Order: sequence, then C-alpha cells, then structure tokens
Amino acid sequence: MTDGLANVSIYVSPLGGDSPVLHGGSTLGAISVYGMTEGGHQVTLIGDVPQRTLKLMAEAFRNGH
Repeated sequence: MTDGLANVSIYVSPLGGDSPVLHGGSTLGAISVYGMTEGGHQVTLIGDVPQRTLKLMAEAFRNGH
C-alpha cells in the first residue's frame, strides 16, 4: 500500500512447524515492523511509517475493516 509518500507491505503466511512468530513491533531507523497471529496465520506489516500506524492497521485487519 502507498499514498505516494509512505509504503506499507502486509505479508500473510500460514503458521507451521518451527517457524519463528513475531508478536508486537520493532523499529530500525525509518523502517517499522509489526507482527501478530490471526486465524492460524502470521501477519507481518513492514513500512516506512511509525510503528503505531502499523499497529492500527494490524488491528483493523484483525477486525475485518
């Protein structure tokens, strides 16, 4: 997703095996990442936006908006 100023990518993959699971967020420089699990899937958001923005997007994803 982009508005021309910032970019956000959302990745959804099935949980399974010994794959590491990301819960919560982290920031490195201008890049933020936020992860959660939903319905047997890992949902990961990455973007050059504040971590709070990714968290709000993840919550909207979880609530079906």
